[in-house]
Amino acid sequence: MTSIPAQSCAQAVEVTHLRKVYGETVAVDDVSLSVAEGEIFGILGPNGAGKTTTVECVIGLRMADAGSIRVMGADPSSDRIVFGELPNAQLHRAALGGLTRFDAEVPVLATLVIAALALVSLPGPLATYRQEGILRRLATTPLPRSWALAAPVMINLGLAIVGVAIIFVLGHVAFALALPRSPAALALTLLLCVAALFAIGLAIAAVVHVSGLQLVSAATFLPLVFFAGLWNHARRCRAPCARSATTRRSAPPSGRPRMRWQARFPPPGPCS
Repeated sequence: MTSIPAQSCAQAVEVTHLRKVYGETVAVDDVSLSVAEGEIFGILGPNGAGKTTTVECVIGLRMADAGSIRVMGADPSSDRIVFGELPNAQLHRAALGGLTRFDAEVPVLATLVIAALALVSLPGPLATYRQEGILRRLATTPLPRSWALAAPVMINLGLAIVGVAIIFVLGHVAFALALPRSPAALALTLLLCVAALFAIGLAIAAVVHVSGLQLVSAATFLPLVFFAGLWNHARRCRAPCARSATTRRSAPPSGRPRMRWQARFPPPGPCS
C-alpha cells in the first residue's frame, strides 16, 4: 500500500504530559503526543486505558488536571466557544435521556423564537392600530379592517415558521441533529405552541397602552421562559458536568496495560 504523505509540517494537535484523575483513579497519566496536519492518528488500548478521556480532554469536554493541550494553536480548556460547545463534540447525558445538550436545546430554541415573536414583536403594531384609531379610519376605505389586523399576525407567523425551520434544518445538516420520529406530532406541538403564545400576544395588544407595551411584554415573556423549564433544563445540563469531577471509577487491575499511541498513517516523515 502506498503511503500518502502529510500535506503540512504544522502540528494540528500537541499534547504534553497530560494527566487526568477521577477521585483516586488515574485515568490518564503523563501522555504526550503530536498529530500533524493531514495525518491520521490512531489510539489503541484496552477498555479503561484512558482513550476516551484523552480525546475528551483534547476537544475540551473535560478539564485536564495537569499538562498542556494545543489544538491548531488554541487551548481547548480556555477556548470552549471553539471546542467544548461544538454540537458534534458533546457528551450524551443520561440526565437528558441519552441526548446531547445540543439535541435538548433545539426544542427550547424553537419555542423561544415563537415566544419572542408572539409576545414582543406581534403586540406592537396591533396596539398602535388600536390606540391611534387606524382601524376606524380604514372604515372609510375599500380596504377591509380585518386585513390590517391579519397582516401583522401573518407576518409574525411566517417568521416563526421560517425561524423554526432554519433551526431544525441547520441542526440536521450541519450538526447531525436527529429529526423527530413523528413529524405529525412535531407539527401538532408547534401548532399548539403558536396558538397559545399568539393568543397571549393578541390579548396584550388588546388591553395594554403603547407606552407600557415593552414592559408588559418583557414581564410576560421572561416568567413564561422561566416556568416553562428553561432554567431547570440548564441546571440538568450542568449537573452531569459537576458530578463528573467527583465520580470515582473502580480501580484498574495492577499491571493493566496502558494505551499505546501508534497506528500512524501516513508513517512519520521528516516533519514529525
